[in-house]
Amino acid sequence: MNEPARVETINAGLENLQTLVAGNIEAVIGENWHFYLNEESKILNLAPNRRAAHLVLEETGVLTAVYCGSVVFLQPCRDQQASTPQSCPEPGSRKQ
Repeated sequence: MNEPARVETINAGLENLQTLVAGNIEAVIGENWHFYLNEESKILNLAPNRRAAHLVLEETGVLTAVYCGSVVFLQPCRDQQASTPQSCPEPGSRKQ
């Protein structure tokens, strides 16, 4: 990814997340982190996102997938004010 990573406050509603990732969203969830990406990113042949892979590897010690395209990381779900389309997603869930 050629663009620098940014930290900013966003509207984390479903429509805005879909705009940011250019399509339907897929949730990737860890124990205290989560991010969203385009669920068809591999089908669309989007470029691998090395930053996302690196962050997942740092947090988990394992990399089990290749993440492609733009990725939106959100604050942890520890508090009830977490920024997600509805509420904090369950591990392994997908939102469309």
